[in-house]
Amino acid sequence: MPLRVAFALLTTATFQSFAQSQTPPPSDCSVDGSVVNSITGEPVPRAHVIAMPAQASAIADSSGRWSLSNVPCGRVQIMAMRPGYLNSMGAPGPGMPRPLVTLSSGAPAHDMKIPLTPQAVVMGKVVDTQGDPIMGAQVLAMASRVVEGRRMFQTSNSMNTNDLGDYRIPSLPGGRYIICARPPANLGMPQPGGGGLQGGAESCYPGPVEAGPASAMEITPGRETRVDFTIAETSAVHVRGVISGMPKNMRAGLTLMKRGLSRGGGAPHAARISPDGKFDIPGVTPGSYLLMTDYWEAGQRLSARVPVDVGGSDVEGIDVQLEPGFNVTGTVRIESQSGRTLPQQQFGLSLRAPEPQPGSGQVKWNGDRSRFTINDVMPGTYRLEVFLPPPFYLKSATLGGRDIARAEIPIAQAAGPIDVALSDDSGSIEGQAEDSNGQPAASWIMALGEGRAARTALSGPDGHFKMDGLPPGDYRVYAWDDGREVEYADPDWMKQHGSGVTVTVQAGQSQQLKLTQQPSQ
Repeated sequence: MPLRVAFALLTTATFQSFAQSQTPPPSDCSVDGSVVNSITGEPVPRAHVIAMPAQASAIADSSGRWSLSNVPCGRVQIMAMRPGYLNSMGAPGPGMPRPLVTLSSGAPAHDMKIPLTPQAVVMGKVVDTQGDPIMGAQVLAMASRVVEGRRMFQTSNSMNTNDLGDYRIPSLPGGRYIICARPPANLGMPQPGGGGLQGGAESCYPGPVEAGPASAMEITPGRETRVDFTIAETSAVHVRGVISGMPKNMRAGLTLMKRGLSRGGGAPHAARISPDGKFDIPGVTPGSYLLMTDYWEAGQRLSARVPVDVGGSDVEGIDVQLEPGFNVTGTVRIESQSGRTLPQQQFGLSLRAPEPQPGSGQVKWNGDRSRFTINDVMPGTYRLEVFLPPPFYLKSATLGGRDIARAEIPIAQAAGPIDVALSDDSGSIEGQAEDSNGQPAASWIMALGEGRAARTALSGPDGHFKMDGLPPGDYRVYAWDDGREVEYADPDWMKQHGSGVTVTVQAGQSQQLKLTQQPSQ
């Protein structure tokens, strides 16, 4: 057979094989079910149901029933939406039916329940001491949430008041909140006799954010809660100073953020900055803050973080010194027990700061990823985080004789090398989670090891779980009904609420456990 003909036949056969492997799955699958209120169990009529990625959709009837036909077979995510409810697109907690189903040709899936949680709403009015409405006031719903094991406040939603001073904040999940009203910047008026500005300061209910979760109030799903504010005119408190190190005729943005908020939480106060670098931040209430600025010049980052404590009088003379970032270098070695190689695209690392920091810039690697440089690191306290696939794990990361993977370490100048040691002899934990009656329970499984980040996994409806890639060592393992509410970084909270099982993970071994689910609240 001529070579050209043989090649043509081979090419045709290869193409046919490839085309067959790319044949789309059958589209004759179907699924039906109902949409229910997750609080009352009652049907939710006229909900919009969507199957992804098939893009098939349907509208539930008056009894909450829906059906989808001619859906591409395979693994499908079913989601629902309805005005007045939080949509089901977020990941549900254990005990909640998962909106995932594997559809097979000729085997319709029936009676799938999709729970929708009714929204909570906060509404009210913002007025001055004369009862006149304040238009354009910003009202924030600050939710108490657990972030990295500590309870903090995050902005869940916010709205501005209308011309009647009214506001309405919808789409809130139930939980504990502090509601804060901040008058608009143009509220300030000259005092009689030519004094300083009169204005209104931020007001929070039931208490200030700095007071912590104890000052928050409970907001119930499916209910409207009314919170009214009266903003009293007070002598405005200013925070003033100068930005040093800023190039001439250039301006850097400067914001004042309350401490005690998670990253991205709250609404910052913006500074008014003059061309000579002097800044003025009006309308600041007492509290603990962080002045933050980031500026780029010719591809280089300039940044500053200055803690500020505000009382009942103006804060003057703050010097904000813009400083360039520096580089942190490091080396990576793999202590493999089996000769495994680590896929480069599955390995990454970063420096993480506890405060809202500018963090670090791009991580640059050499050819075989044995050395790295982290650019544009700003002075601060950092912990090294490494992202690895099992069975690899971070064995240690030392900088100046201290393990920066187990503790937050101050870095104020060019530093390195960080000696990163990886190993592939990790262990695992496998077992069963049960409720108090000894029945299988879908749970959040949490493993806490001294000096290591918390590891979590979800058990299935049958209670079975497995957690891979654990560094050898001692762990305390827990099963929770909702791991999102576990304040594992607070020893007092854990002593009061936690009741786990101690286990020693051996290198390359799997430990078997039986856990009893416990409430997180």
